[in-house]
Amino acid sequence: MNARTQLAVLAVVLLCLTGCGKTLRGHWKGVEVSGGDKSQFSFGTMEFNDDGTFKGIATIDGQKKALAGTYHYDGLRLKLNTQQGLQKYWTFYNFLGPSLSLKHQGLKAKIERVGK
Repeated sequence: MNARTQLAVLAVVLLCLTGCGKTLRGHWKGVEVSGGDKSQFSFGTMEFNDDGTFKGIATIDGQKKALAGTYHYDGLRLKLNTQQGLQKYWTFYNFLGPSLSLKHQGLKAKIERVGK
């Protein structure tokens, strides 16, 4: 295993040991979308709370939606449970940013922390 792979594995393990969901607590905003048309998948503002609830604004499959519900984050996948149903996104958390990239049908939306 090369040094970069070891560092990535260590980061995921440390994240999960300290409580992956706690990593997301606070206010976030969408900053960019890559891989295609951002009118199909993007995030506006998001707020993740200590109690596992969230609220925000997102465009998913071309429809802008106000979202609210509960979330679960395990360091690799973010699950948003809303009245519209369960949405799952593969993620990459950048500790240096901090930012979170979420993947959906070939598109990657990036959100950045703007406050606690």
